Amino acid sequence: SAGVWGHGARQQLNRSLIAGRAEFTSSLVGMDLTIPITKFLTFKGEAWKGRGLSDVRGSVGQSINPVNGLVIGAAGGWAELSFKPNPHYIVSGGATLDNPYGSDLSAANGRVRNHVNYMTNRFLVGHGLSFGFDYGYWRTRYKGLPTGTNNRFNLFVQQAF
Repeated sequence: SAGVWGHGARQQLNRSLIAGRAEFTSSLVGMDLTIPITKFLTFKGEAWKGRGLSDVRGSVGQSINPVNGLVIGAAGGWAELSFKPNPHYIVSGGATLDNPYGSDLSAANGRVRNHVNYMTNRFLVGHGLSFGFDYGYWRTRYKGLPTGTNNRFNLFVQQAF
């Protein structure tokens, strides 16, 4: 399956101006793809590009440059390979990229790239109940600061209705 999607919004400040502006736009276009390779193996991916994306988890949480009032643009996506050896277990591995445009960011401390390699484990108990364990290795590049890294471990229980 393949899809194309988009997003559009307007952001308005109530109390102060940024570089003389109080209104900013947010826009996004993307595409996604799912390819079953075999009965047990599936590839999924997504690519996107837009501006003012902090409300939709893009631009590494940055939407507006507070110094010059520019709406920050970014591009990114993710790719994942999933293996489902039986009806009750899925293991996946993948990578994500969120790449704000460096020219839209302030001179110091802006986040210029977020990259994550991850692995997920899902145990499907039945009747919508599942639990799992995920691991992600995060690397964030900054303007004017050293690269930050983070190891994230998530344990979860989910009930789908």
